[in-house]
Amino acid sequence: MDKYNFYFIPVMNPDGYDFSWTTDRLWRKNRRVNAGSTCLGVDLNRNYNAGWDTDGGASDLACSNTFRGPSVASEPETIAVQNAMDSLDLSIVVSIHTAADMWLHPWGYANSQGGCVISADHDHQYSVATAAAVATMAEYNTIWTWGNTCQTIYAASGITSDYGYVSGAKYSFTPELRGPGFDPGPGAIEPAYRETWAGLVALINRAAEIEGW
Repeated sequence: MDKYNFYFIPVMNPDGYDFSWTTDRLWRKNRRVNAGSTCLGVDLNRNYNAGWDTDGGASDLACSNTFRGPSVASEPETIAVQNAMDSLDLSIVVSIHTAADMWLHPWGYANSQGGCVISADHDHQYSVATAAAVATMAEYNTIWTWGNTCQTIYAASGITSDYGYVSGAKYSFTPELRGPGFDPGPGAIEPAYRETWAGLVALINRAAEIEGW
């Protein structure tokens, strides 16, 4: 903790988060009013300027949970996070999601032929993801998977962790935390914290080992 600077954005989607407590517990998007549609919201994790609107990685339908938005980085929440990333000299970005028991790294998007795109730093990213996953699994003897987002879970374009990489953070990851499901209950809080913390410590240590920090 004394060696590095840490920056936290505890809630990236404040309007959607509030709505998830008052109306729809599983609400995913923000609360944008979409022109020409009665469906509200943009999936902020499909709106970033990183492979936005590439093949099969998001929806162009406003009623979809993965609606990409009317244009790249159209949302104020997206712009705020991109600006924060761009203004800081970040080496690591971690965008925490749930629920799939995975450690994911760039790229998430696919090319025009539907093939997953491999980053220039894939080998180092995969090595760090491996260290994080192994440490996470060791905490409770669970089974996780890890690797390139597109190859490991599915094609996802315009996502937060990809933009972290675009902004200069070589090590940009999405841990998909334990479930079960998207609303696992308070009993999952402590084990999720403990295993994720173990993974984060291993992630930083392995990246530091590779980079000589």
